[in-house]
Amino acid sequence: MNMKLKEATKEDLKAILNFEKEAASQTFHAMITEQEIKEFLIQNKVFFINYESKNVGLIGYEPKEDSNYISELIVSSDYQSKGIATNAVKELLKTIGDKPSELHTHPENNSAIIVYLKSGFKIKGWKDNYYGDGEPRLILFKEKNDN
Repeated sequence: MNMKLKEATKEDLKAILNFEKEAASQTFHAMITEQEIKEFLIQNKVFFINYESKNVGLIGYEPKEDSNYISELIVSSDYQSKGIATNAVKELLKTIGDKPSELHTHPENNSAIIVYLKSGFKIKGWKDNYYGDGEPRLILFKEKNDN
C-alpha cells in the first residue's frame, strides 16, 4: 500500500482542524477550535496519513512514561474501507516502539473497533460519559507493540 505517516506541526493547524470538523459525530469527540488543536499539539505527536501523495487523515498519540495513548485516528470519508486506517495504526505502532498502548473509542464506532482489534488491541473496559458528552467509550489496550 502506498501509505506513509508525515508528522504534523503547529503550522498545519488549519488542515488538522478541517479533518477534525469532517469527522465530528456522535461517535467521534472532535476538536472544533484552533485553541483546542494548539493545546493538543503540545501534548501529542500527530501525523498526517498520506496515501497516494495526498493527506487523507490523521493519526496521533500522547507519549507517556510507561505507555502510549493513541489519541487520534481520522480517515476522510472518501478514503475509508480501503485498509488505510489499519495500515496507519500498524505504522504508528512501529513508530512509537514496544511500550503498551491504550485508546478509547465509542462503542458504536464499529469500523474503528475492527481496525483496533485487527491491530492487536483488546477491549479492557467501558466508561460511561467519558468526555462529559453523555456518551460511553470502550477502553482498548495493547500490552506490547510487537509490529
